[in-house]
Amino acid sequence: MKAFFPNFRTSLFVLFGLLVSCASDVDYSHLERDPEALGQRTGRADAYAGRDDDYSRHLDELHPDADEDDFEDAYDDAYEEAEEEIEEREEREEERRDRRDASTQRTYDDGYEQGELDRHRGLSRNPRRHDAYSGSSSISRAWTEGYEDGWNGD
Repeated sequence: MKAFFPNFRTSLFVLFGLLVSCASDVDYSHLERDPEALGQRTGRADAYAGRDDDYSRHLDELHPDADEDDFEDAYDDAYEEAEEEIEEREEREEERRDRRDASTQRTYDDGYEQGELDRHRGLSRNPRRHDAYSGSSSISRAWTEGYEDGWNGD
């Protein structure tokens, strides 16, 4: 029976050690202590990812001692700023596309006038004789299409 007690005591000691280690405080070292930094980072990322502006999905990343209101304010500000940047970028791209379309139309019109002029002069249909024929592919294509239509009288 004496042999049972040392094993029993050892078992109790091990069991007590396990209980104490399991009952210790939770480690929050991986959580963000700066609510503004987390709010700015996640708000911006959510806006660029196209997610809704519900900040609550990130609360599990926030340290319990951090102020949730500061996080929410920073998140909302960063989300709105990122949305404005996205809208401005889309507007600039649309303006650039419109300018490109307008320049392509002008190039087509120039080619049309030159083709029409060549036809009236009695020249053969040859867009390569003109300097405007060469250039970037989209501009050259637009000018050639205009020239062909102008020469054919379309």
